[in-house]
Amino acid sequence: PTNATTLGNYALFLEAIRGNINQAEQMYQRAINADPTNATFLGAYASFLKNIRGDMNQAEQLFQRAIKADPTNARNLGTYAAFLHTVRGDMDQAQQMYQQAITADPTNANILANYAHLLFTKSDDSKAIILAEQAINLADDDERHLLAECHFYLLAHSPEHRKDSGRALKALLAEGVTTGDWSFEMNLERLRREADPRLELLEAAARTLEDGDMARLDAFEEWRDL
Repeated sequence: PTNATTLGNYALFLEAIRGNINQAEQMYQRAINADPTNATFLGAYASFLKNIRGDMNQAEQLFQRAIKADPTNARNLGTYAAFLHTVRGDMDQAQQMYQQAITADPTNANILANYAHLLFTKSDDSKAIILAEQAINLADDDERHLLAECHFYLLAHSPEHRKDSGRALKALLAEGVTTGDWSFEMNLERLRREADPRLELLEAAARTLEDGDMARLDAFEEWRDL
């Protein structure tokens, strides 16, 4: 079949459900050949190349094609912004993309949280706090990892949120919520530059968000007192 939607949906199925990576890639390529301006499948294939193949240069080309095909697709804009931010380290271009993504979809909690992450690492705290709060309010029930991520940022960088976000993070961790391989290294780097006295607590919290082991946090009085 040459129907791009059928091919593209089958590629997504093969990748996500079957884990058949090689066949998924063939289907992505066939879908894009059938419809070279389908932003959904260009973006999905770009993410596949980044996450599965580790081919950052080709992924970037596909992200750019996807955005050219549909400059208002918030998912692609947000994913490319995160790519520029975390893979390329191009903060200025990432910031521009995040702003475009939020214009396209002001209620996407994931994009708001990622943009907050970037702004916290740049010490643009007042804007970052607003974005993190919005992300927390908008997060769905199945986005508890996103809540944990935002509460970590606020615990790390916003003194006024320290108690409430600390308690929220503690409760989420106690329920088994983790953030997988999402990296908080840029936040920790900022705290190291600032010689922050709470660095060890936040390093421990970042490790716990990865592996779920809360025992290490009991060593910290601030955590015990939450």
